[in-house]
Amino acid sequence: PGATNATFTKTAANNYTVVCVLTSNASCVTDNPAPSNTIPEIVNPLVTVSISITASSNPVCAGTTVTYTATAINGGSAPVYQWSVNGVNVGTNSPAYSYIPANGDNVKCGVTSNSTCTSGNYAQSPGIPMIVNPLLPVSVSVVASANPSCAGATVTYTATPVNGGTAPAYQWFVNGIASGTNSPVYSYIPVANDHVTCKLTSNATCATNNPATSNTVNQGVNPLLPVGVSITASATTVCAGTQVTFTAVPVNGGSAPSYQWKVNGVNAGTNNALFTYTPANADAVTCTLTSNEQCVSGNPADSNTKTMTVTPLLVTGSISANQAIVANTAPAQLTGVCPSNGTSPVYQWQSSIDNITFGNISGATMLNYQPGVLSATNYYRQKQNATGTCGGPMPTNVVTITVGQMVTPSVTIIPSPNDTVCTGTTVTFTATPINGGLTPVFQWTVNNINVGTNLPTYSYIPVNGDVVKCQMTSSMPYTTINPVFSNIITMVVYPLLPVSISIIASIYAVMPGTQVTYTATPVNGGTSPAYQWKVNGTAVTGATNSTYTYAPADHNKITCVVTNSTPGGCFSNNPACSNEIIAIVYTTGTPCPGIPTVSFSGMTYNTVQIGTQCWLRENMNVGTRINGTQEQTNNSVLEKYCYGNNEMNCNVYGGLYQWAEMVQYLNNSSNTTNWSPVPTGNVQGICPSGWHLPTNDEWLALTTSLGGLPVAGGKMKETGYFHFNSPNTGATNTSGFTALPGGLRWSTGVFNTLNTDASYWTTTSGSAPTDIFCGGVSYSVVSADDGQFYKVTGLSVRCLKD
Repeated sequence: PGATNATFTKTAANNYTVVCVLTSNASCVTDNPAPSNTIPEIVNPLVTVSISITASSNPVCAGTTVTYTATAINGGSAPVYQWSVNGVNVGTNSPAYSYIPANGDNVKCGVTSNSTCTSGNYAQSPGIPMIVNPLLPVSVSVVASANPSCAGATVTYTATPVNGGTAPAYQWFVNGIASGTNSPVYSYIPVANDHVTCKLTSNATCATNNPATSNTVNQGVNPLLPVGVSITASATTVCAGTQVTFTAVPVNGGSAPSYQWKVNGVNAGTNNALFTYTPANADAVTCTLTSNEQCVSGNPADSNTKTMTVTPLLVTGSISANQAIVANTAPAQLTGVCPSNGTSPVYQWQSSIDNITFGNISGATMLNYQPGVLSATNYYRQKQNATGTCGGPMPTNVVTITVGQMVTPSVTIIPSPNDTVCTGTTVTFTATPINGGLTPVFQWTVNNINVGTNLPTYSYIPVNGDVVKCQMTSSMPYTTINPVFSNIITMVVYPLLPVSISIIASIYAVMPGTQVTYTATPVNGGTSPAYQWKVNGTAVTGATNSTYTYAPADHNKITCVVTNSTPGGCFSNNPACSNEIIAIVYTTGTPCPGIPTVSFSGMTYNTVQIGTQCWLRENMNVGTRINGTQEQTNNSVLEKYCYGNNEMNCNVYGGLYQWAEMVQYLNNSSNTTNWSPVPTGNVQGICPSGWHLPTNDEWLALTTSLGGLPVAGGKMKETGYFHFNSPNTGATNTSGFTALPGGLRWSTGVFNTLNTDASYWTTTSGSAPTDIFCGGVSYSVVSADDGQFYKVTGLSVRCLKD
């Protein structure tokens, strides 16, 4: 109805047909009214442009060319491709791009569609973070267990690989001929001038110079030398009691031959080419020689045998005393034994000190001696005379008679510094003897185990409960008890307590002139710990309490040193230095009019006006920290990640949140599904009341107000290298946004990119239900980023005023 003009306008609809009926008001017309021709309407649906990319390989080895292939959906007949690496445009207008990547490169591709009826003719792919492994040069070295070796001896060759991988393969060669098995060791009996090498084939990723050939071992082989020894005797027929010297003559004995003399097969003598002793009749004397030459045969070698003929003495005899020590006036009795042969023996008793002869007492065998008659100490012997072969005057042994007073020895030990010490303290124990004589003997014990040497002191590092005592053996000749034991000392050893300290700030980012209170929390600080606060490494006069309040300058470095001064305490790492807090003081940007700060969930956030937008200056830090290996879940508990599972990183960089946790699971949203339904208006999520999570359009509006994505990053990043790594390209922070590189948490639970990247969620859905748009800045480029991440990734969050 009403469509009665020569033109007609309507909203197109697919498969509709349009005709026009003309009714003429001319005279004398036929076919009036007349229908027009029919125009069928064809309406094409709106389509969404998207793009995905794949890499020919990832991870790759350094220097490898990788080809990236883009697949566009609804790109049209002539789509336009723009590749980028780390936000910098590269390549040409092509669905494929090849180059040699560096580790950490992030490759993306954008497509501009020329298809009709698109909902938006540009799309950008998710980035592909490249993992580039370094090249590993392969090498191998070989050593021999002996070179030169002895003829007929097995030599073991050992290969030491460099970058051999988890399962290196070995091929040994002797004189260029493959030998041995696949093993890092090879043993065989070489001949002189053999050349031994090993070829190593590595299975390490990105190995170069593979396979590698080792150094050549030119094997020397020495011939075997026969070992021998012969002995001679100064005499083989002697009288009883005569000493005989035997001499060994070695053959191939080396520079330090070893001799073992034997009498009747029993070891005797010392390690010497000469052996002297008094033989008995029929003694058989031999010598075994052990050569120290390297290459010998018949080693050790036994000598010839010397058999002794010994004629007995005609006079033999001995004396003994009923006591060796005589106290006070007790009598001593000496007894002589009659000779076993000889004729007409004559006995003569003598005192060797007083030089008194008791007379020729023929046939007498006993002498009684009363102490005190002569001097205090006397030595007695008996001389016997007889005739015959191997006879003559023959003195007997000597016995000692001593007269003295009995004494009682004792010993006392004391520890230094004390019997109560700290772990690791060396304690010296000193023994003080009484009646120990001139040369007392000390034997220390710890827990009844002999320790130390024969000294009156013993030092060691005790453990708790050790029982220390000392046994002393007096060198005095007449004691009532000997040896004696000291007092017992039981050690008390306290463990070392490690001293440490951590500091926090009442607020970590402030406007100039704002007072900040720093609080120290010591561990094992004792009852009265001593504090010393420092700013930029310089001690602050008077700042000696557990808290310190002042107005910091931008990037001041605040630390605190604690000293446990408890007397006698056992502490390690004392004094201890705290973590370092870098103050962030905003010197650029303007607070939002009338809203300089916002208090929320126990935190104070500063604001900054950028263009028409009012942003919080700090990343959100709300919720309960969970471990990075856990997933944030819809469990009515607001959860956050702190980089490296360290709460201090949340204080500085804010928390990291999965996307669904950030929006608080609004409208059935999850990390794998889209909104249902898609919300309208602002999404508050974890933001304070009156603030919301930004959309991707609002992120782009921010970067546009700063000159666009290619330059906005530098105007948003904190300056210097206090939080960003060098080079922090183009950082001026003229906007006051003060982006800090808080890194991210991958879906695997691994944290990455701290001090290099700051990434911020938006609420705008990406190209797949698992993807979402995000913005960011990086240390290596001046541009800002606008891309997509998987929702399960943990990113930073900034809030925008409603």
